[in-house]
Amino acid sequence: MLTRKLEGDILKLARKIGDSKFLPPERELAVMMNASRVTIRRALSSLSKSGFIHSISGRGNLITGPHATAATSAEPQLGIALMIPSYSSFPFRAKILTGWDNTFKKSYKCYNTECNNNEAQQLDKIRRISKNCKVLAICLISWKRNVFSPIPALKAFKNEIVFILDRDKSWPNLGYAVLNNENTGVSLAFDYAIKTGLTSGNLLYFGKGYQQYSSNQSRTSTVAKKSLERGLDIQIISLSHRPRNKIESVLSKLRRNKKICAFCSDNVIASELLYCSRIMGLKLNEDISIISLFDTPTEYFVPHVLPDFNNIGVIAACLSQKLEGGGSAVDRTILVDPVFVSGRQ
Repeated sequence: MLTRKLEGDILKLARKIGDSKFLPPERELAVMMNASRVTIRRALSSLSKSGFIHSISGRGNLITGPHATAATSAEPQLGIALMIPSYSSFPFRAKILTGWDNTFKKSYKCYNTECNNNEAQQLDKIRRISKNCKVLAICLISWKRNVFSPIPALKAFKNEIVFILDRDKSWPNLGYAVLNNENTGVSLAFDYAIKTGLTSGNLLYFGKGYQQYSSNQSRTSTVAKKSLERGLDIQIISLSHRPRNKIESVLSKLRRNKKICAFCSDNVIASELLYCSRIMGLKLNEDISIISLFDTPTEYFVPHVLPDFNNIGVIAACLSQKLEGGGSAVDRTILVDPVFVSGRQ
C-alpha cells in the first residue's frame, strides 16, 4: 500500500517536471517523500514496468508518460471498505470488528485509520478510500467537528455510507446509521436506580460540556427527558476538560444525611467521580452510588449501560452487504438496544 501511494506521489511530481525529462535521483526522492530508498526503488520499478518511466543505467529515470490515469490506479477498487479508529482509547473497536468479521468471514478489505486520533490523517484517508469503494462503513465518533470536518469529503462520495455509532443527527442524512439506542440505555439505568431504591437521595447527572462532541449533548437531552417522564428530580452538571474541581465542589455542597446517586455520561466521567469520592472519604454504595450510561471503567466496577457492540458490527456488516448488492433499508437509522450490567462481570 505504501509503494502504491509513492507511485502516485512520484507521478504527480512527474507531471510537474514534464515528459522527456529525468526524475530526481533516488536519494533525493527518498528525502522528498520521507521514505526509504528501498521503497522508492520498488515504486520506480513498478512505474517502469507500467511504462510511465524508463530507467536508463547511469543516467536515471526518464519520464515517458502518460500520467493521467495514475491517480486512479493507486488504490484497488473495493466492494466494501470499513474505516474504524485503531487507537487504544477506542475500547470497543475489537467487539465491533468481531461482529463484522463473523458476518463477512474476513472476506472483505478493512481499512483502519492507524493514525492515533490524528484527524487530519483520518480526513486524508477518507478522501482516498471513498474514491474506490461502493460502500463505506465508517466509525468516527471522536471527531472534534469544530476543528475538522469530514462532511465535505463524505458529501463528495457518490456511493453508500454506513455510519457506525455516530450520534450526530446530520450525518444519517448522508447515508445510513447503526447506533446505540440511547433512549433504551438511559431508561434501563433509571429503572435500575428506582428498583434498588437509589432515587430517594440526591440525584445527579454528570455530563461532558465539551461542545465539539455532539454525543454529549444528545445523552444529556435524553437524561433530561427520561427523568421527567419518571418524575425524578435530577440535577444536571456540565463538566469541563478538567472536571475534578467541579465534581468535588458539587459533592461537598450536598446534604450528607442523604445518599447520593450519580449518573455519569460515560466511563471517563465515572472514573473521575470514583477518584473524587475516594479522596473525599465517600464510601461507594454506602454514601454514593455511581451508574455509568456508556461502558464502564476498567480499573473499577460500577453498574453501567453496555452497548451491544458485537451486534452493532453484525448489523453494519449485513447492511453494507445489502447496499453493495443494490438493495436498501426501510429506515435510514437503525437503533440497537444495549443491556444493563448491574453485577460484577
